[in-house]
Amino acid sequence: MQITKFAIERRVTIVMAVLAILLLGVVSYSRLPVDLLPNMSFPMAAVLVDYSGAAPEEVEAIVTRPIEGALGAVSGIKEIQSTSSTGRAVIILQFDWKVNMDMAAIDVREKLDLVKRFLPSGVGNPTFLKFDPSMLPLLQLGLASDRMDLFALRNLAEDVVAQRLERIPGIASVSISGGVEQEYRVDLNQKKLEQYGISLSQVSNALRSASVNLPGGKLAEGTDEYLIRTLGKVTGLDDLKRLVVGIETKTQVIMPQNSGLTGGMGLPAGVNVGAIPNIPSGMSSSHTAGALPQTKITTRPVYLEEVAQVELATKEQNSASRLNGKPNVSISLQK
Repeated sequence: MQITKFAIERRVTIVMAVLAILLLGVVSYSRLPVDLLPNMSFPMAAVLVDYSGAAPEEVEAIVTRPIEGALGAVSGIKEIQSTSSTGRAVIILQFDWKVNMDMAAIDVREKLDLVKRFLPSGVGNPTFLKFDPSMLPLLQLGLASDRMDLFALRNLAEDVVAQRLERIPGIASVSISGGVEQEYRVDLNQKKLEQYGISLSQVSNALRSASVNLPGGKLAEGTDEYLIRTLGKVTGLDDLKRLVVGIETKTQVIMPQNSGLTGGMGLPAGVNVGAIPNIPSGMSSSHTAGALPQTKITTRPVYLEEVAQVELATKEQNSASRLNGKPNVSISLQK
């Protein structure tokens, strides 16, 4: 009764209180954060273990079962699922919703550190991954065309579309898959390398140095100052073919017209001609005329195209994307 009496007698106060509550509600609603993919901690995680060259049965017996036994002692685990394939074991862990995933991750890593001591030496280190919904693409686009090939579509996606999408506020990264990429392919000729005395490390160092431009400092001339750069980056197939990978050195012996040391009877000086049949004993040759031979050393650069086949080829694709059954270029946006 007191509340009713107060409301009747203080009508203005009640109206003002209601209006204040409504105003606070409107302001709070307008400032309420809305997120398409809010930060959530899903109670799921995965453990990946590689065992190269092992059959699925060996992976299950040697890797999967010991790890499952160790992880079974982790508190809060609701279910454990595992898949053993050639060279890899995947264990999926499902926790209760009330479990703190950060603390559970610490517990799982401790158990993995204990069990990996008993695994064979060929087994890789276990990798623990928590499920993060923010890793999923916010949006995925597909580029397809009847006029442009997959190489042109890939260039369009990288040079135009991806750069514009990265400027959108809230977009963390843009990844591209599918299409066709080109690369420079160098097939070395081992016989040519041996012929010119060039090692594989020389070719590797030359290719590595041909992919960068280096600063060369400053040059001051009076009141002017110039920046110097060393341009070494390959800009095309012809530049790569003319890349210097070594130096060829040739030694040439030049014999003058009156060459050689000759003596009597046209024999080299100092030869005892008495030992030669039909020549009287006691006779010997002596120096009469001649000139020393000259050695000429020439060098020239050896280009990459002389020791290898260099071409612009299609890069091997690790992934493929299709849109309505047609090959396309896929663009994924990460938040």
